[in-house]
Amino acid sequence: MITKGDLVNGALALMRISGLTRQPTPEDLQTGLEVADDYAAELSVMMPIPYLQPDEYGQSEPSDDSGLTVQMAGPFKKLLVGQLLGFYGKDIPPSVGITATQGLKALEYLLVTVADAENPPTLPVGSGNELTVSNRRFYPEGEDTDPASGF
Repeated sequence: MITKGDLVNGALALMRISGLTRQPTPEDLQTGLEVADDYAAELSVMMPIPYLQPDEYGQSEPSDDSGLTVQMAGPFKKLLVGQLLGFYGKDIPPSVGITATQGLKALEYLLVTVADAENPPTLPVGSGNELTVSNRRFYPEGEDTDPASGF
């Protein structure tokens, strides 16, 4: 089980590695939980993220189950770093922006299913020169330009 505290601590650790923050305080952890809940709700509009929201807004605990799988935890942490930096009023360095973009792409790959495209029924098939319904040609070929043939 990946807890919400794991996600926030991971994001704060990524910020420390980038030299963007200090050792987190309990207030930082609580703020991180609130930002994580809000951002997960925002992401759920774009993709079916299985993040578990608290029963009451703003009441998440670090030990609460996040609902995310192991594959989703890393990308979510990367995205959360950008949200936390914005929350603290810090500029997002290009390297963190690239990391967050990679995290979003990974989540999209895991969560978004694109339906197979199908050709419309009006589109000719085969060589593109024959209509399958009536077996007549769309374009005249060679010397078959007799007006009686319809083409």
